[in-house]
Amino acid sequence: MKSNLLLLLATIGGLGSTAMAGTPAPTEITPPPAPVSLYNAHELQFDLFGQYGVTSSGNERLIGDDAFGGGLGVNYFITRWFGIGGEGSLFDTDGDTVGTATFNVFLRAPLGESGFAVYGFTGIGITFNADDIDSDDFDDFQDRVEDDDDPKDSDDVLLQGHVGVGIEYRFSPNFGIFTDARYTFVERDDSDFTLIRAGVRFAF
Repeated sequence: MKSNLLLLLATIGGLGSTAMAGTPAPTEITPPPAPVSLYNAHELQFDLFGQYGVTSSGNERLIGDDAFGGGLGVNYFITRWFGIGGEGSLFDTDGDTVGTATFNVFLRAPLGESGFAVYGFTGIGITFNADDIDSDDFDDFQDRVEDDDDPKDSDDVLLQGHVGVGIEYRFSPNFGIFTDARYTFVERDDSDFTLIRAGVRFAF
C-alpha cells in the first residue's frame, strides 16, 4: 500500500514537471520608440534672414518706396507654443542705412508632426539711422523723419510696433526655414511699412 502511494506521488510529480516544461515563458514586449518632436519647449533658436520692406502710397518717408536688407534674430520658446525673442536688421535705403531693433512675442501652432507650424507675433522696438552720425546721410535721415508739427524735432531714433503672421517648416528638430510678414507702425507720420522676411532657423 505504501509503495503504491509513493508510485502515485512520483507519477503526479513527473506529469507536473512535464506540463511546466512545455509551457513557454512569457516574452516582454518592447513598445515602439516615441516619435521625435520637431517643435519643443525650452527651444533656443537662431535666425538668419533677408527682408524686403515696402510702403503704401504716402508712407515712404522712412524707407522710400521699398528697401532690401537682412538681419539676425534670437528666440526662446518657453513652451511648445509660446516664445519670446529679439532681432536686429538693416535696410539699404536711398541715401542712408536704416536699422531696426525689436522685441517679439510669439504664439506657435505646430501642425501635428508634418514639419509645418504657423505662428503669429507682435512686438515693439526702435528704428534708427545706422550711418555715421557725422555723415551727410545722417542729415538726409533727419530731414525725412522730422516732426511735421516741430521741424526741429528730427530725432534719429523712432519708436515702432508691429504685428504679423508666418509659417515655418522643419527638416529636423534642429533646422528649418521660415517666412513671415508684418505691418510696422512708426511714430512719425507717413513712415509705416510692410516687412516681408525669409530665412533659415537653427534650433537647440
